Amino acid sequence: MDRGRIFNVSVEGLSRLHRSADTALRLRNSFTVTIEGQLSFGNLSIKSMYHFKPISVLELEGHMDVLLTGLTVGIEISVKHEVPVLTQFKVT
Repeated sequence: MDRGRIFNVSVEGLSRLHRSADTALRLRNSFTVTIEGQLSFGNLSIKSMYHFKPISVLELEGHMDVLLTGLTVGIEISVKHEVPVLTQFKVT
């Protein structure tokens, strides 16, 4: 049985984002994957979501335009019927 594929998620914008941890997720081709990116600064919160169905080996790069510094960017990767994976980036 095919146990799925591994992909990495990276985010970069106008400012460099430093990853605090690498994220790798195994998924089966039949699942729909949701990637949600969130920038927060005080009361300001910006979200972006991506939905896709993996077909084969997939490499995904997300790009966000970051205009402010001192932000924390959280990326949540969830696959239907699986536990979400959360990774955070710090904008410097």
